[in-house]
Amino acid sequence: MSYKAIAAKFYARGKAEGRALVTDKSLCFVGGLDPKTGKIIETGHPLKGQDITGKVLVFPRGHGSSGSSGILLEAIRCNHAPAAIINIFCEPIIATGSIVAKVLYGKSVPIAVVSEDDFKSFSSDILLRVDDKEKSIIILE
Repeated sequence: MSYKAIAAKFYARGKAEGRALVTDKSLCFVGGLDPKTGKIIETGHPLKGQDITGKVLVFPRGHGSSGSSGILLEAIRCNHAPAAIINIFCEPIIATGSIVAKVLYGKSVPIAVVSEDDFKSFSSDILLRVDDKEKSIIILE
């Protein structure tokens, strides 16, 4: 098995593995994600209708509402959160949802930031391992 390691900075700690779901468009969780189903519902978004549950969600950055932390928190509680999130720029409000979930529910979503050049390495359906202890994201295939 070949792999590629990409250096990452982590805003929410953890380890996860899953298939990538990638977009080059920003995403707002408020009005953009149904936390009870894990489906992207943002009108006009390229991922609309896709289920993020258990996926490594790769998007450049969030946009919009301060309520995004609550939506991610609810998705984690409902077991419909992504396995991990990878961004070029991490919105602190999104990371807050994952950090609070760790305290409240004992589970969280690792959130990592990579360079703009490394972001281009990701495509949907590749298998990724995200690991804060290794400070990296591994492309497994």
